[in-house]
Amino acid sequence: MCRNVPITLLATNEVIEKMHFFYSEQIDAKTPPYAVFRARTDNCVITAYESLKVVFQGAGETQEAKLWQGFLPESASSTAKPVPAKSDGHSAGKYRHLQAIGSDESGVGDYFGPLTAAAAYIGHEQQAIVAQYRLLDSKQLTDDYIRSIAPNLMQEIPYKIAIMPNEKYNLYQAQGVNANKMKAILHNHALSDLKGRITAPVDLILVDQFVNERKYYEYLAGMQPLTGLTFETKAENMHPAVAAASILARYTYLQAMDKLSAEVGVQLLKGANAKVDEQIRMLVAQNGKEILNHIAKVHFVNTEKALGEN
Repeated sequence: MCRNVPITLLATNEVIEKMHFFYSEQIDAKTPPYAVFRARTDNCVITAYESLKVVFQGAGETQEAKLWQGFLPESASSTAKPVPAKSDGHSAGKYRHLQAIGSDESGVGDYFGPLTAAAAYIGHEQQAIVAQYRLLDSKQLTDDYIRSIAPNLMQEIPYKIAIMPNEKYNLYQAQGVNANKMKAILHNHALSDLKGRITAPVDLILVDQFVNERKYYEYLAGMQPLTGLTFETKAENMHPAVAAASILARYTYLQAMDKLSAEVGVQLLKGANAKVDEQIRMLVAQNGKEILNHIAKVHFVNTEKALGEN
């Protein structure tokens, strides 16, 4: 049986501090001699040493190391095993040289909370921001890390947020409007507003694709859609503007969840699993079924499962 050979990268103190914060929920209580920390993900062990070497070991070592490689001044593999530039068939940084607006959304698969979208601009003047922050798809980042960087990001790059509260989401859904059309509406609002406010050059408007281009514009018929868009799956890997938008959309969703949680007096759960079903029953027992229209996407099957409705 062939074992994975560790990957070693040479970092800086600043990058190791960022890593320590990023993996804060996965840090081992004990560290090896001369190590700053050791963290364990589902498929990789990451060990950072006082010598500034960071060792990645496990089935997911290549993907995990790749996430950090672009932030390091120098990378060296002690095993001569390179970290590939792409791992999923998509060109990493395909449009990175262009000045671009990107858009992405959050809250789609979560029972509680609104649907949010964001558009963000990254041009040549914002490249320092790309290096300073870990601009990756929000799904690859912890919510704590997103909360820590998003407020600063909002101070340093042009952006626009669009939110669909649960009441409006549920009204649209009851009228037969599906989630993809709602996402198209939010993307178009954020992109159009941001494009109209930017005076800097825009070489590309990149959307993290959730439907094909023809269907996207069908959804926006009669709504004065912004044209000239480029649609790519996993677009957050192709330009940091989409990654920034993903982070800001997630941050907006988290803020909305905080507000709704405060209103109902309990921390609302993310996702749409069995624990969410339990929370639905508890909230309805305390507040009545009407509360769901304000805090949830009621067409999810969780409503039926939790309340026993057919």
